[in-house]
Amino acid sequence: MDPQEHIDTITAAQELIAEALTMLQGVARSTRNGWAENYIIAPLSILINGEHGYISRDANLDDWIKSLLDDEDEGADDACPFCDGPVGQDPTRPGVAICQHCAEPVAFTPAN
Repeated sequence: MDPQEHIDTITAAQELIAEALTMLQGVARSTRNGWAENYIIAPLSILINGEHGYISRDANLDDWIKSLLDDEDEGADDACPFCDGPVGQDPTRPGVAICQHCAEPVAFTPAN
């Protein structure tokens, strides 16, 4: 799967969880169940996205999507994952890319 397919899957899951959350909130409110509000509703609200209103640093599905987008961007700019320096071909080892700043090998690329 490419990153966009993963993002689409996560987005679909967000929508399903949001729909389930709405249903569960209705039950918790009509039964005045504070335990369910605190231990089921709140964590699901936090999981869906960052717009939940709770004070929390817990990761959520929006964070996961952002990390997939960031991973996609990092691959496109050919930056070293260690120091963000420029990456280029190692002149002594064909097919090996190295950082031009820290000289770390960063990727293997097949020689043509």
